[in-house]
Amino acid sequence: MVTRGLTFLKAPRSLQRVLVVIAALGYAAFIYFVGSPFAAGSDSSGYLNSARLLAQGKFHAPVKSLPQLTPPDWHYYWQEPLGFTAQHLTPRMSPTYPTGLPLHLALAAPIVGWEKAARLVNVLNVLAAAVLLYALARHLALSKAWALSGVAFLWASPLFIFQSLQPLSDALALTWSLAAILCALKSHQHGSWALAAGAALAIAVLVRPTCALVALPFILALPFSGRRWLVALLGSAPGVTWFFYYNTQAYGSAFTTGYGDISTAFNSRFVIGNLAHFTYWVPLLVSLPLTCAAAFLPWRQPTFTPPRTRLLLATWIGVLVIFYAPYFCAGSIWSEVRFLLPGFPAIILAGLIVAQLWRSTPPWWLLAVSLSAQVLLTHQLHVTGIREQERAYRVASRWLETHISPGSVVITAQLSGATHYYNDFNLVRWDILPSHQLHQLRSAAAKAQREIYTALFLPEITAAQTALPEARWEQIGETPEVKFFRLLPVAQR
Repeated sequence: MVTRGLTFLKAPRSLQRVLVVIAALGYAAFIYFVGSPFAAGSDSSGYLNSARLLAQGKFHAPVKSLPQLTPPDWHYYWQEPLGFTAQHLTPRMSPTYPTGLPLHLALAAPIVGWEKAARLVNVLNVLAAAVLLYALARHLALSKAWALSGVAFLWASPLFIFQSLQPLSDALALTWSLAAILCALKSHQHGSWALAAGAALAIAVLVRPTCALVALPFILALPFSGRRWLVALLGSAPGVTWFFYYNTQAYGSAFTTGYGDISTAFNSRFVIGNLAHFTYWVPLLVSLPLTCAAAFLPWRQPTFTPPRTRLLLATWIGVLVIFYAPYFCAGSIWSEVRFLLPGFPAIILAGLIVAQLWRSTPPWWLLAVSLSAQVLLTHQLHVTGIREQERAYRVASRWLETHISPGSVVITAQLSGATHYYNDFNLVRWDILPSHQLHQLRSAAAKAQREIYTALFLPEITAAQTALPEARWEQIGETPEVKFFRLLPVAQR
């Protein structure tokens, strides 16, 4: 059994490298061709809309409205697409989401175009995450075989795959957090790594502001040297400067973000449920044997694992768990464990360290069973079906483009972010428009000689009709997931 397990390691190095490259290319191809490039729901459309604005050198987008719809009787807030925050008195709006991922997308778009930008970013990101995790594992004295096993566990995680198949920021936050910790540890050898470490941490915060929590393990990874800390601060300066500058331009204050005041989203009553949710799903999404092994790391003798390393890994995942335990939606569904994703490398590395102390080479039969379980879970959670689910937004946007005149009024909600990205309409949100304002909207549209339509996903129809009880609609078309209606004039009701 041991001999068979060492077959790969006994192969010539050139063959080993070829096999690793083939595996990497295969995984990259999987992410690219299965991935969803579409501006769809709030997150994906929000990031892509923000990226397009940044590519144009803009911090705001105009609110497309009719001339008669102006304050104080009309609030532009009622017209903000998902992923935007509109100003009440000025017809302009700012993206809700941080600029880290949009900046990556804006850099990729000139190379492959906007339709493929998200897929290119995701492919490069999964490859970078693998290289960084392998390098960090080797830095922590793990063997090549165990380090490669760590990459396999990360790549097989259903959550990592799910986040890497969409224009989302969580997997990117993982990669930049990895880069920050690795560079901080390498700064013990040479001071220039501290500069890269600071820059990587700043980019991680730009991707997801909560990556500021990674500063705690980051400090533990840096040497206890004032000079190294100063160099790291210098490395972070460009990212920090951009963060404050963008906030000032987009939201009017350096310390204000598109998320606004999120304090009400945290409550101690969510802690028990969220911790139970994490306890159930994290082992499944990382690997049950590896997570169980990681739990033993704090009890290993210091001779084998330095206390500072154990504290670093525990802090890395621990700060995220503590922060998100009271967050209202962190325990809703399995995919919301994504908030902990930047800490997954800590669990993987801790498990690998314990496993290597138990056995010098990976038991390939155990790896095969564990990874097969991850593949099965990926199938059960329908992770790879996200492209077809998100395609519904693009199909609906194309229908609107071919059947409705530009400048028309479209009442929608779930489709609003995608419609703003792909189309040119005056959007109105049925879910936030007061029902008594429909008369004003109808009057303004009549004066401007514009028709009013709705685009609703099937689960939205009943709620939209309830929200606007005075409206009467005539269905004019549909796609498999969306129905389109025209608002009938008052005389036809």
